[in-house]
Amino acid sequence: MGRFFLYLPHLLASLLVLIGGALVSWFLGRSVLIAAVNAQMPSARLLSGLTRFFVMALTVVAALDELGISRTTIVVTFAILLGGVVTAAAIAIGLGARDLARDLLQSQFRPKVRPEAEDPLRHL
Repeated sequence: MGRFFLYLPHLLASLLVLIGGALVSWFLGRSVLIAAVNAQMPSARLLSGLTRFFVMALTVVAALDELGISRTTIVVTFAILLGGVVTAAAIAIGLGARDLARDLLQSQFRPKVRPEAEDPLRHL
């Protein structure tokens, strides 16, 4: 029972970290949404949601660290999740820009056709 009371301050501190992180997440998400809407960006809600998600992810990592969960476990989990998100974004951008890349490569490596000089005697 004594170990529980010794652990209670860590539990309360991690709860405060989660509440503070949720408030910061909400504030930053709303700020990004307002800025993106004012800039007339078509994906304003997506940016706002991503901001909230990443702030809450960092908040959860900080709360788990306060609870004494192994740092190695947290770092490995966070790295795997971040690597998955980056890989998914790279695949999406690669598939979306496939035609653009093909056109760019063709314009760079296709032989240049020189326009023929006009013959001044052609009309005769």
